Amino acid sequence: MKTILTLQQYKTPLTVEARDVAAGRLNPCLEEYGITWKRSFLSQDCLQMWCQFEATDAEAVRQACRSADIPLAGVWQVQLRESA
Repeated sequence: MKTILTLQQYKTPLTVEARDVAAGRLNPCLEEYGITWKRSFLSQDCLQMWCQFEATDAEAVRQACRSADIPLAGVWQVQLRESA
């Protein structure tokens, strides 16, 4: 599995309620594509959110998000490096 990072951008601050609705749509799609959500980071102003997933490739994450109607500003395969 590969580490995939996504970016979502919002015109208005993301609320807890909106995040929960989106997660409810996305979770079944992640399962369908064999993707594991690892963590999310929300900017202080709640206008950007980065999410980390484990998936076969970035395209699987794109497809799952499209299926859940989750618009993405970017999707990248990344390498996690532990500090020495």
